Amino acid sequence: MLNIYHMKRILLVLSYLVCLHVSGQTKIKDGTIASPQTPNLDAILELESNKKGFLLPRIQLSSLSNAAPLAAHVEGMTVYNTATAGTAPDDVTPGFYYNDGLKWIKLNTTSKEPWNVSGTSDPAEENTQNIYQMGNVGIQTSMPSSSLHVNGSISLPHRTSTDAHVTLNNADHTIIVYGTGGYQMNLPEPSSCPGRIYTIVNASAGNYFYRVSGSGYLVYVPAQGGGINVVQSGQVDIIQSNGNSGTYNWVKINPRDREPWYDAATHSPASSNNQNLYQMGRVGLGYNNPQAQLHVIKKAGELTPAIIDGCNAYADNAAAVAAGVPVGGLYRTGDILKVVH
Repeated sequence: MLNIYHMKRILLVLSYLVCLHVSGQTKIKDGTIASPQTPNLDAILELESNKKGFLLPRIQLSSLSNAAPLAAHVEGMTVYNTATAGTAPDDVTPGFYYNDGLKWIKLNTTSKEPWNVSGTSDPAEENTQNIYQMGNVGIQTSMPSSSLHVNGSISLPHRTSTDAHVTLNNADHTIIVYGTGGYQMNLPEPSSCPGRIYTIVNASAGNYFYRVSGSGYLVYVPAQGGGINVVQSGQVDIIQSNGNSGTYNWVKINPRDREPWYDAATHSPASSNNQNLYQMGRVGLGYNNPQAQLHVIKKAGELTPAIIDGCNAYADNAAAVAAGVPVGGLYRTGDILKVVH
């Protein structure tokens, strides 16, 4: 029978052996796989079984930023969280988490990449690939209601140019031009960029003519029912590709931004309703196809197509001319309306 002295010595040796074993590499196996007891040379701990798994500690996290129930964040710590807690974007849900020393990070156990490579059904793998997504995409919103839903401001590229010939490409959105002559605005082939939008600000002293890949003037204004070929001096155009090849497939989507009446004093677009105005084309009132400089059609229910009030009375044409009424001006003699000739 062992005495207390021998028992103490045995326990001391066992303790030494246990400490020696733990301080080295360890392999734990349940005998279901026939293999050497020696662990993998690069593993501090190797588990071996074909019937059992490795069960991580199951704890309840409260948020990504809160280390609890740990005393502090520990880099490399790995656990299985069982709780649903916290407020987005700091919330946690059940799953595997590891700690980077500052916060908990959930391991992505979803193997499906939601973005596919353009023109294929292959999941994207590189951030230089052209990708697409068939669902709605939200930026700063978790509930996008459109194909692209941005909850915030948007920054778009813009550039200025003093070139007489300006060529737009996929890096452009807004372009401000200060050309000096021989102006030409070269647009991409519309079928190569369906839906693309450009904003063009002509701050030059002349007009810029639109051209598409050398094919001529191909900008269309739906409200006017025909093509346009120029962005005039001082004008802002917003145009969009409809994705088709051929004539009139860049569409001007701000067709009413140009003021057709000019100020007689400055010869620039009118900006207020107390200016003296002129128009070099025909003007129709009540008619959309005027056949004269002024073509007036009486509306149904109206008593007269026009009212001219305030004509001065003169005895005859000579008296009107002597009074300074210009040729073409109106005057009256009694109840008769006359034109100076």
